[in-house]
Amino acid sequence: IVDLAYPVPFYPPLRLASRFSNNVQITQTDDRVTIFWPKLGLNKQFDNIPGHVSATVVLKTAPDGKSVIMTCEIDNQSEHDVGQVMFPDFMGLLAFDGDAQTKFTTAGCSIAPFEILKTPEERLSYFYAVDEFYKGSNWIEFIAGSYNDQSYYQSEQKIQGIPRAPGIHKVPGGTSHMMILDWMDLGSNKGGISLYPRRWGWDARPKTMLHLSPQTNKLRMLSCHSIKIPPGGKWQSQEYWLTPHRYGWAEGITSYEQWAKEHIHRKYAMPDRIKQAMGYRTALMSTITSWSDEQPSLPVFENDKDFVYTYGDLPELAKECAGHGLDELVLWVWGVPWHAKNGLQLPLKTTFPAMGTLEELADRVKQCKTIGVNTTLFISVLGMREPLASRYGVKIKSDWSWTYHPDMIPQFNPEYKLRGGFGLVDTSNEAWRKDVLRFIQALADSGLSSIAWDVYIGSPKTPNVYSLTDEIREITVRHDPQATFAAESINNIELEADHLDYTWNWMRYEDIRPFNRVFPAPRLNANIDNSPREVKLCFVDNVMMNIMPTVPGNVNGSDSIANNPGLSKALKQCSNLRKQFMDYFTDGKLIGDCILTQYPPEGFHVSAYALPDSILMLVLNTSGEKSKIPLECDLAGWLESDTGKYKVNIYNSNGKLIRKKGINKSIWKSKTSKLPSLDIEIYEFRAR
Repeated sequence: IVDLAYPVPFYPPLRLASRFSNNVQITQTDDRVTIFWPKLGLNKQFDNIPGHVSATVVLKTAPDGKSVIMTCEIDNQSEHDVGQVMFPDFMGLLAFDGDAQTKFTTAGCSIAPFEILKTPEERLSYFYAVDEFYKGSNWIEFIAGSYNDQSYYQSEQKIQGIPRAPGIHKVPGGTSHMMILDWMDLGSNKGGISLYPRRWGWDARPKTMLHLSPQTNKLRMLSCHSIKIPPGGKWQSQEYWLTPHRYGWAEGITSYEQWAKEHIHRKYAMPDRIKQAMGYRTALMSTITSWSDEQPSLPVFENDKDFVYTYGDLPELAKECAGHGLDELVLWVWGVPWHAKNGLQLPLKTTFPAMGTLEELADRVKQCKTIGVNTTLFISVLGMREPLASRYGVKIKSDWSWTYHPDMIPQFNPEYKLRGGFGLVDTSNEAWRKDVLRFIQALADSGLSSIAWDVYIGSPKTPNVYSLTDEIREITVRHDPQATFAAESINNIELEADHLDYTWNWMRYEDIRPFNRVFPAPRLNANIDNSPREVKLCFVDNVMMNIMPTVPGNVNGSDSIANNPGLSKALKQCSNLRKQFMDYFTDGKLIGDCILTQYPPEGFHVSAYALPDSILMLVLNTSGEKSKIPLECDLAGWLESDTGKYKVNIYNSNGKLIRKKGINKSIWKSKTSKLPSLDIEIYEFRAR
């Protein structure tokens, strides 16, 4: 249950662990068990190590009546540092429902570790110490906290002294998996265990690590604390709550759900239209980026290739959005220089005359609102170049060109490094904060109150971007109570839940259902070019769609939805279904496929939503061919019935009622219709 790194100078691999110890002392009271090791044992015996390292683990009853609270204290009374603590360290976990059905689930992925962590029979052999899937290694690790691929932000985050941001991790076959929340589950729809540390915000965030033993095919699941305990020092863990559950992860997450609810404190409520929204549309209005010191108003910038849209096009874009169930339009490169020297220019003016005037922009935004579509301006005021950088003391990184254009080779950051790089401002810089607020005030005074923030990096320093956001929202909400604030979330989704309505991240569809179950805000986005499959997956899982169809060879969002008939049809179909069953998506508890007794077979995706008196289950065929599957639902775990009987209404993908059935017991077995590829069948259960 506890394992320590003890890197003595003459043998750095040395470890101390409970499993190497034989002098344990156990005491028990009504509500707890205390396990004490006066001297932890070594994995390799040495006689010349003075002193000892002791460990105390306490297991006690949680007030929820169903969880166990676990804590650990390490006392280093030796002459050497303890370099790492693994706690809790669960070794020897079994695939109790078979290798395929026993899943490790968190917000961001659901994987079958007993399958994917096996050493492949055929593989390219790398150096064993760096090959995660070398025979005998078979490790995978996760760092929670973010909804992003962080690779290009790591170095710049040192500016604000914030921790290394988490990222997306790879498993065999190049599949991406991530862990957004510090919550995890191991089990199946027949039961399992959920585990999370009671930490929040900037508290020390452990790594989660999985290892499959190739000798025993047993799993090790642990939390790794990268800390140093000096001689004479002590370390106390956070509380870990372990919750066993009878059904799927959606039952095990309830303790973490309550913990999160106690810590989310929104000053400004998310607008109802965002809660109800299926998604939004993004348009990059220009190919022009930040690669010229000159104000881009010369004739060379006045042709069709440089400007995808003008302000006059916005009402037509809004009509297309409204016709496809999208009530938010996000504009990139809309006029204010992009990471340019005058990024916070006042008095406010656009520098792209071909797009139109600021007054025309405000007028068209107003027209869009009458159509039913809100317009949000994507701004980039955190990253900057000279001479603006000098004004705020920003350190420029010469290798950060951040330049892109369809005619460049490569299209992003060519090796000739135009403009000499840029940097990120410290968000506690008072002069910058005042300029940002004046900038936002000028936008709001013009009728432009909804903002999407590029590169939203939080910091434990105060003031920080979170306090600035409150000041921004005070301005924008005063002008428009339904104004939105979105952002490219970077490194602390827990704290950002207090401030963001939705995210604008470079993410495709991921399985984020546990996040959607727990967090009412922000709505996490998935970017979709023209894929009907991703539209259907996002719809079924209540993921915020960011629709941006692209003309081949041009910038993102440069095409119309109408030019992509498969995309258009999928959006209209899902929009109608969402309106028909809206209460489930806005007020229901997302229970995923936990209503089933077995996970759906490959090629099918199932998500369910529970209201107090009914459940909606959506079955999506992603197999690529016409097919049907058996269904076995255990309704008793999710919907109470005094009689033990239920009824189900079955709808097709157009929302038409096609069958009604009575159910005489809680276990219900049936089959779907033979569904075409990407077709949806909908089941609504009620007690009777």
